[in-house]
Amino acid sequence: MSKFSDQEKAAILRRSRELLSDDKPPVTPPAPAPRELPIPEPDPVAEWREWHDARAAEREANRAAMRRDARENARVLLALERIAALEQRIAELEASVATSDETLRQLAAGAEAFSSAVEAGLGRMEQRLVELSGKLVELRALDDVRRGEVLDLPANFIRKVHGSGPLN
Repeated sequence: MSKFSDQEKAAILRRSRELLSDDKPPVTPPAPAPRELPIPEPDPVAEWREWHDARAAEREANRAAMRRDARENARVLLALERIAALEQRIAELEASVATSDETLRQLAAGAEAFSSAVEAGLGRMEQRLVELSGKLVELRALDDVRRGEVLDLPANFIRKVHGSGPLN
């Protein structure tokens, strides 16, 4: 497929033969006839359709951008809500730890007071047991005297004098 018509090809061939032949002087070719190209008439409906299609594409692109922005804003808001919830939980945990520390301090103070009270009570009981042991030895000795048996008194036994009686 050639872009030249048959007439144009013949004119080109003729002109090339004239130029290549030595016997004749070169003749300027006649100016080619201007070609008439058809100018398409504007179709107002097609122009209107193209303009509106372009605007519809712009609107759709803007809507897509708005949807992306809305999704991003929703993600940011969700992240902020989660951060606020975490901060609240941290504050609650800090308060709980502070309460736990105070409770442990009170428990330790109570345990110390209880220990001191138990130790004092055990000291009093030990003192009473020493006294009771002495009384028991005395009662045994008195019982032995009443029965008329021989007294076997311990070395740390202290004899008390109350006036007249079998031990005086």
